[in-house]
Amino acid sequence: MDKQKQIIILKQVIATFMAGCTAIFFSNAFVETIHDYLDYLSALKGNNVGLDKYIDNTLSNFFIFLFVSLSLWVLFSKILPRNWIFASLVGALFAGLLPSISNIFIFTVEKSPLMALCLRFLDSIVLVGFIATIPQWWLLKKNSVAKSYYWLIVNGIGWGIISLLSNLYLTLSNDLLGKTLWTILFNLFPWFQFNNLFDSLEVFAFIPLGLGMGLFFTRNSIDKQKEKIDADKTESASAVA
Repeated sequence: MDKQKQIIILKQVIATFMAGCTAIFFSNAFVETIHDYLDYLSALKGNNVGLDKYIDNTLSNFFIFLFVSLSLWVLFSKILPRNWIFASLVGALFAGLLPSISNIFIFTVEKSPLMALCLRFLDSIVLVGFIATIPQWWLLKKNSVAKSYYWLIVNGIGWGIISLLSNLYLTLSNDLLGKTLWTILFNLFPWFQFNNLFDSLEVFAFIPLGLGMGLFFTRNSIDKQKEKIDADKTESASAVA
């Protein structure tokens, strides 16, 4: 892999990482505002059981998917299909709503946190990695991007990893094996802040997704640049002739 491709991939990894961090911060701030409004409604109409959790998941997934998709537009706007932002917005709506609806039917969190983790992992692969990226994939296919189906594979793997690491803390905090592991770790390393470790894992989980996206668009970016250079040379030769 030449240096130009490495730089493109590195830029996308950094952009995806920054987009993920920004989306988490932005969604948390937005969620806090919504919670204040829900608390006000609860005081007027009674308790909103489960509604706050549903809204948290929806807004978080929506903003993370949208911000990551916009990071691609920053770097590859010259080669991305038109209406990419609109397709990303539609995908973000799917990414926000579908997993949140699915989580309503997951009643295994208290009984089996490990099973809940597996279900959320599969939800992210199927509902976010595949279904939510279909509008983007359709645009790529329509514009004859080479091996556009790789886009679904890259996102399936990437969003699955993000979900796995994001929900790992919940599993280890509730599962019997996880509680045992926590006890051992705290006894061995009482000075270490393990909460910060899992916060870091949640953020750095975006790196594999950025790497996959960078690898996907690297070939197309380089090919587009070569085509443009060849076209410019042809036009120059024609003008001279």
